[in-house]
Amino acid sequence: MSTKSNRPARSLTDIRTLAGKSSDAAQRGYTNYFEMGALELERLRRSQEREAAMRRIAEIDRRIGEIDAEMARLRGEVEVTQSERARKEDGAAVPATAQQTRRRTAPQGSVGGATDTLRGGVARAKPSEPSPRSGLRIRY
Repeated sequence: MSTKSNRPARSLTDIRTLAGKSSDAAQRGYTNYFEMGALELERLRRSQEREAAMRRIAEIDRRIGEIDAEMARLRGEVEVTQSERARKEDGAAVPATAQQTRRRTAPQGSVGGATDTLRGGVARAKPSEPSPRSGLRIRY
């Protein structure tokens, strides 16, 4: 059995708070410290972001330097090849030999040795030294 109270129901206007009871000067000091702390945290985050961006820029600059060096090396090889070709063209015509053809076939009686025999009797020479170029490296 519920009993009804003679007191009126409370509303938002009846809730007591301390708002307005203290002076703004006392509260302003705490507010300033809070804002200073928030700004210091933001400054720390921004400085970490800046350091990470600078590391990325340094890595990109390093890779661009590697690319430029590789391009210069390749240009040098092309120039050497072109100059050799020009010298050969200026001299007497050299007859094509079996060593200068691109496709090599294995001799019928060969067993292993300096060549690998592939399908169809095509032979591939084993490299005597590892090639300085291991293929094209493109990084994204």
